[in-house]
Amino acid sequence: MIAAVVHLSDSHKNMGRIRVVKGSHKMERIIGSDGHSFIKGIHDKHDLKVSEPVDANVGDV
Repeated sequence: MIAAVVHLSDSHKNMGRIRVVKGSHKMERIIGSDGHSFIKGIHDKHDLKVSEPVDANVGDV
């Protein structure tokens, strides 16, 4: 699965930012994932408390 976010507006501290968990791309394939649903296994391995906010500008991918 490949996922991408195309920013239609600026995404900064006051506007809300996407958050990324370092290393989460190295997880094994998640069977049954539709890319939108909550899957407990992801949160068991990657605590969102350690996620990092990412600023983005209009048009960033």
